[in-house]
Amino acid sequence: MPRDPCLTELLTLLNAETFAITQGDYAVLDDLVARKLALFELLQQARATPQDLRLVSDHLAQNQLLLEAARKGIGAASDRLSALRKVRDGLQVYDQSGQFAQPPIARPELVKKA
Repeated sequence: MPRDPCLTELLTLLNAETFAITQGDYAVLDDLVARKLALFELLQQARATPQDLRLVSDHLAQNQLLLEAARKGIGAASDRLSALRKVRDGLQVYDQSGQFAQPPIARPELVKKA
């Protein structure tokens, strides 16, 4: 564990960032940015050992990987929802001229039974 209070606080903040990413609480990340930047400024004057800096670097790399995975997951979910909307909105086919066309689809009436 680093002895410098700045490094300790930075590692605590990076752990909070990791937790927020894994929980999908992305709004918290905006709140952490200003404090993280201030701690990086203080880190320049800190008496950090190479091991301490490696620990910070490892945390940053881990959080970057988690954010990239989250971004990919959100993109995949968005693509899937878009595909489901297209299916829900009707079939698209090509007409005789090679253009997209939507054939009329008769939707059955909803019948409620008691």
